[in-house]
Amino acid sequence: MTVDQISDIPISDLQPKGRGKSATSTEDAAGLRDGYSVSQYAFALRLDPRTVAARLAGVQAAGTRNGSPIFRLADALSALATPTEDQIRESILRMTARELPRGLSAAFWRGEGARLDVAERKSQLWDTAIVLKAMGRLIGGLDMALKLLPDEIERAGELSDRQRVALNNAVRSARNTMAAVLAEVSATVPNGRADAQEQGEADDKEI
Repeated sequence: MTVDQISDIPISDLQPKGRGKSATSTEDAAGLRDGYSVSQYAFALRLDPRTVAARLAGVQAAGTRNGSPIFRLADALSALATPTEDQIRESILRMTARELPRGLSAAFWRGEGARLDVAERKSQLWDTAIVLKAMGRLIGGLDMALKLLPDEIERAGELSDRQRVALNNAVRSARNTMAAVLAEVSATVPNGRADAQEQGEADDKEI
């Protein structure tokens, strides 16, 4: 029986037929407050009592009534209800990659790696190592140009000692900033392909 089917069952169906209106109302109130027995759930959900008992085996009983254990409605229905295919699909789609079951998580990361392969072949994605290498060459060229800048300016016109010191300090500061930026980017930029592959392999080992 699915969650949707259970939601359509009137509370009165939890009571066997043939009882007076007053008795049924009283028992309904008690059931809603304290819970129902295995036989009552089996009757209402059209299930074999043995099936109900097996599914409720891990549910903490709320007490006893007439010598039989009773289970609160919210606790029991979570164990007795079978979600529909659409509800399962909806639940999975709401999960993050980290929340997926192990088997699905491994498949997800393999699919993510395949998606990155396609994006790279279409030049929509660049490998982190290639990007960092290009950045290093660019910053290296700029660093060399800055290093030679004071001599170029000196040859173009005479600088005072104060101007020369200020220029050298500015160039040194710019070079240090570029080096720090490159080091920071190298340490923090993730490699999407490597991360997906490593996570997929880790999930495979856990299955």
